[in-house]
Amino acid sequence: MLWAISCVDKPNGDAARAKVRDAHRDYLKSNKKVILLSGATLSDDGEPVGVLYVIKVSSRAEAQAWVDNEPFSSGGVFASVKVTRMRKGNFNPEVAEGE
Repeated sequence: MLWAISCVDKPNGDAARAKVRDAHRDYLKSNKKVILLSGATLSDDGEPVGVLYVIKVSSRAEAQAWVDNEPFSSGGVFASVKVTRMRKGNFNPEVAEGE
């Protein structure tokens, strides 16, 4: 099953983010088998405001455990986290390649 996990940062969370950034990157590398897509969400002026993950795991409990163990989450960076089951519709990886 696919799960969209939308995370919103706490205000003024730059220090918390910097503290766990390396652990966050290591976590993503070690979990790349389940990550379909991940990336920072940005304000209109390009500042980070959160993260979006799309992961493939078997259950909501597994998706919640995955994000609970994600260092930005466990490190207190996020003000909110929403886990939503999703179905793959259209997928066009070539669109992302031009970024």
